[in-house]
Amino acid sequence: MTADTKQMLRMELLARRRDLPDDQRTPLDSALTALLLAFVQGALAERAMSDAPPAPPYTVATYVPLGMEPGTTSLPQQLKDLGVRVLLPIVGAPGPLDWAEYQDASSLAPARMDLLEPTGPALGADAIAVADVIFVPGLAGDSSGMRMGRGGGFYDQSLPLASDSAPRLLCLYPWELREHIPTEPHDVPVTHIVTPTAIRSVNKH
Repeated sequence: MTADTKQMLRMELLARRRDLPDDQRTPLDSALTALLLAFVQGALAERAMSDAPPAPPYTVATYVPLGMEPGTTSLPQQLKDLGVRVLLPIVGAPGPLDWAEYQDASSLAPARMDLLEPTGPALGADAIAVADVIFVPGLAGDSSGMRMGRGGGFYDQSLPLASDSAPRLLCLYPWELREHIPTEPHDVPVTHIVTPTAIRSVNKH
């Protein structure tokens, strides 16, 4: 029954996103994006103060919000303006996501499922392994770090390929953070949940 319960919850959450007026959505999206940028700025500042040898470019694996997903479509460019390397997903056949590097807004093109995807060379599913942090879309999350997506399983198959040290930040509206969501054995948890008001650590490595 878990699959049926999850599908019913997905329909409920998607309906609430559809009904959210733009004058409420816009400030929520802007506030969430500001928190994500601040997280990266903090990581860059910490790296700059480190005595460790020079490291490869700080890399963020993120996404361009689809339809009513939380966040702003300007996030990849704002991240790039911070001097970081930005990877965006490419959705293909069922399985883990492919990835390509974001260059600028002109390097995005419409793709399947109404996505905007990078047009640069595909780097393969293993490219997520170099990400220092991963921003993850979803429909709901809970206090233990479990995530519920749209049901395609792309992130559940991609996140195990990431570095164990990379924080995984699930981006949600406030009401999408639940005490408990139905889960299945293949579901992969995140380490943080981000809403427009806070970043919460929920499942530290």
